[in-house]
Amino acid sequence: MVYLGGLFYLTLLRPYRFPERQLNLELFTNLLQIAHNAPGYFLWLLLGNIGWFVPFGFLLPILLQKRSALLTISLGFALSASIEITQYLTYRGVAEFDDLILNTLGAGVGYGMYRLVAKLCDRTVASRNATELAH
Repeated sequence: MVYLGGLFYLTLLRPYRFPERQLNLELFTNLLQIAHNAPGYFLWLLLGNIGWFVPFGFLLPILLQKRSALLTISLGFALSASIEITQYLTYRGVAEFDDLILNTLGAGVGYGMYRLVAKLCDRTVASRNATELAH
């Protein structure tokens, strides 16, 4: 809940509104221009859009108790699309395909981290069980 609250505050509950709706349908054009003109800000945007969805991809399989990459990534895409549409309708941000792609990538990275941690935990439990059986 804390994670979702932070995500919604960051993306939808900003205290300012744009004077008109903002929509960017061009893939990575703005992002590449920012990379050229302001590399630090580019890195902030890139890592931020990916990073804010890593916890989603990591925590969702735990909460749902399902180890499905397709489900996790699909729900990450749906959450990101919902945020982008809401930003557009409420004048609270720029709705961008770039964000949708990077957020979905972040959910996938989070899921990959979940699988890695789950595999390490499974190995630890298996090793502990084997040790206990040997004694």
